[in-house]
Amino acid sequence: MAEFGSNDRPVRIGDMEMPCFVLGDERRILSATGMQASLGIAAGGSMKAGMSRLELFASGKLISPFISSGLADRVRNPTHFRTPNGNLAYGYEAETLVMLCEAVLTARHDDALQPQQYAIAHRCELIMRGLARVGIVALVDEVTGF
Repeated sequence: MAEFGSNDRPVRIGDMEMPCFVLGDERRILSATGMQASLGIAAGGSMKAGMSRLELFASGKLISPFISSGLADRVRNPTHFRTPNGNLAYGYEAETLVMLCEAVLTARHDDALQPQQYAIAHRCELIMRGLARVGIVALVDEVTGF
């Protein structure tokens, strides 16, 4: 289990909010529950034994052809860590959110989603647009040394 890093505020993209952490080894982690909620993936219902809702979604018959083996491995193996207040938590490296959104948006482009998954694709689009806005500002800051 990884040690915890620092955090006291969530990442906000539009109306979505995800608790985030920087671990001692400098990995940037988004909480699994925050990521799942931001994507609009239901928190309850029937699940296969031992699978999270996010893993169940990513391994679905229609979406799995768009999920790389590396992304599937990331989703199957979340990072377990302790939050700054000592609670056990799990999450995913921040890039996992982008990779998952890219896969969902490609599946949408190919008309491979179930009707109820189009809401998830819409959330992915909002996330990617929000990240693009932040990204361009960060790139300008990096180049200019600001």
